[in-house]
Amino acid sequence: MAAMTEARRLLRSVTSISLALALAACGDEAGDSPKSSETATSGESNTSAGSTSTGAGGGPSSTTNASTATTNQATATSTGEGSSDSSTTSSGGSTTRGMTADGSGGTTATSDDASSSSGGGGSTTGDPMPGRSSGCGKEPGRGGAASVEITVDGRRGSYVLSLPRGYDPETPYALVFGFHGAGSTGADLRSWFYVEETANDEAIFVYPDGFNGVWEDEVYSRDFSFEEAIKSAVMDDYCVDPSAVFAFGFSYGGWATTQMACSRPDLVRGVASVAGGGPQGQCMGPIPIMIIHGSNDPLEPITSSEATRDDFLDVNQCDDDSTPVDPMPCVSYTECTEPLHWCPHDGEHNIPFEFDGAIWAFFSSLR
Repeated sequence: MAAMTEARRLLRSVTSISLALALAACGDEAGDSPKSSETATSGESNTSAGSTSTGAGGGPSSTTNASTATTNQATATSTGEGSSDSSTTSSGGSTTRGMTADGSGGTTATSDDASSSSGGGGSTTGDPMPGRSSGCGKEPGRGGAASVEITVDGRRGSYVLSLPRGYDPETPYALVFGFHGAGSTGADLRSWFYVEETANDEAIFVYPDGFNGVWEDEVYSRDFSFEEAIKSAVMDDYCVDPSAVFAFGFSYGGWATTQMACSRPDLVRGVASVAGGGPQGQCMGPIPIMIIHGSNDPLEPITSSEATRDDFLDVNQCDDDSTPVDPMPCVSYTECTEPLHWCPHDGEHNIPFEFDGAIWAFFSSLR
């Protein structure tokens, strides 16, 4: 574990330097917005053992209305940590699933339940019991992590699905979304951030790939239907606590996370934004949020997250007073209708290791 931690620490340092050099090379071509700067430089790169890998995202954009997704096809492909093929087709309010373990033919189970969740602590249509998704009791056809393709209204996207070790189909787990930075992939974010490891096998993690490597941080983002379809598919196949769905994002993924929190708080119980900004438009209501940003960030100035903080101080109806919380120098604002944690640090376009665990601790406190 110590060796892996040191390797990740080195990876983060090298990546931050690479991003700064890329931004400098682009000069004024990046545009006026910090987000535009990140997009023009291909955003996040992961560097290890002298190699650099930059993800391109994944496929065309999803549909415009999150409530009108009528076709949902998912195909899981083994990445070496688990092996099976699964498919999901949803149409007209019914769901048919087939799972073949290890490609050996296996058995096929069919359910007429459609998984329709309200998120944010709400219930899921077809849940056998409160606090349990319709996937509870279903044996998984695979374990570990796998790449999954999903088609929403004719547009194909992808994400990495990671199950906890010793997954128990009778135990409702938290569900955590991780949104990568511009030009990167879900797999990149999973390899770089340490949130999953700090969750102590108490959560299922999904890392979507942004269409063309980016996100739509807009009030009526087409990404919402993509995210809602992923949530529905995971909750229908696996045992999830519908009241414990969370999201965190880095850089441009931080913008995507705060936009989800603002425009679609029904999808998640709480969020964490790292080196991001946003949101745009009028928010729908208060939501727990943790905001982390480096004061020396050369790619996304901390002023972006300061604006995020100020927006959610109003949305969550907080006082101006705050109290220190771990890890330092984080503070929690007082008298909020929902928690707001503000965590500035003296780093650059990265996340110090202690904040990985802090994100999971924040999510856990909301369960």
